[in-house]
Amino acid sequence: RAAGAADSGADDPLAELRRDPSAPNVDDVLAAIVRRVELDVKSRRIEHVLDIVAGIARIEQRLPDGSGVRRHYAIAMRRICTKAVLEALVQLLAVPKHRAEALFALQRAGEDGMEVMLDMLVAAPTVSERRMVFDALTQMTQGTEQLVHMLDHPEWFVVRNVAELVGELGMEEAVPALSRQLGHADDRVRKAAALALAKIGTRSAAEPLRRALRDRSPEVRIQVALGIGGRKASALAMPLVVALDEEKDEAVGRELILALGRVATPDAVQALIKVAQPAGRIFGRKPAAVRVAAVEALRLAATPAAVGTLEGLAEDRDKEVREAVRTALAELAQKPRD
Repeated sequence: RAAGAADSGADDPLAELRRDPSAPNVDDVLAAIVRRVELDVKSRRIEHVLDIVAGIARIEQRLPDGSGVRRHYAIAMRRICTKAVLEALVQLLAVPKHRAEALFALQRAGEDGMEVMLDMLVAAPTVSERRMVFDALTQMTQGTEQLVHMLDHPEWFVVRNVAELVGELGMEEAVPALSRQLGHADDRVRKAAALALAKIGTRSAAEPLRRALRDRSPEVRIQVALGIGGRKASALAMPLVVALDEEKDEAVGRELILALGRVATPDAVQALIKVAQPAGRIFGRKPAAVRVAAVEALRLAATPAAVGTLEGLAEDRDKEVREAVRTALAELAQKPRD
């Protein structure tokens, strides 16, 4: 009798479950769905597989936690969500009309979904494919502990990709592993690790970031500067000042100056005031470009001391500085007051 009920619903077993998620023959209906998915995978009907996986996941959500019926659904989902199915679902992330549903299905797959996506992130042959998987991974909530282990992977591009991801996720537990990668032989890995640490920005990241500010590669030092900003980076104000005093590369120096503006602590603003003046200890005789960068950083800081300094430089002798100051003050005047 149960088998007959399953057969009678075989044309659309998912619809049968929607009508009665806790039917007495639920095991048979789910088994029919598993068989259908197997056939769909063989015939590459991946969109239909997605409809089934997402449909079961939504029905499952309606069932009470810990119930026996929900356990049947969980078992069926484990049987359905093979590696081949999950890899196919990841491919559907690239199709705009399927993206949201594919992400929902992968999230339901939990750690298994995360594992397949990480493998595909590592193997992605193009930047666009890597970005697609990367963006989806940032919305996953399970399986992130696997990421920390992957930061010690022997392949440089795996470490780079994972470092970028843990930075986006703000994973403080990854700080020790990221710190180790600041000694990696490949500049691309050190750059990704440094930026990730800057994005995480917690107190535990401050010491490794101080080391990264002295990296032998200007590109790495720039990445650190680009990633630093906001209140959480206040502990890096003085390391930035020291790094700026020692920096010989003009492009890196500019980014360090702008980073001080984003940090905007009193120490950071005082350092910027010195840089913005016609002469000072940090650079001695300073080119206009350095002073213009400091003006932009003071605008970013927007503290009373920063604004007062800008007002004092409004009639500066240097035309470039003067124009930069007037632009900065005009922009600040348009900002709503807190």
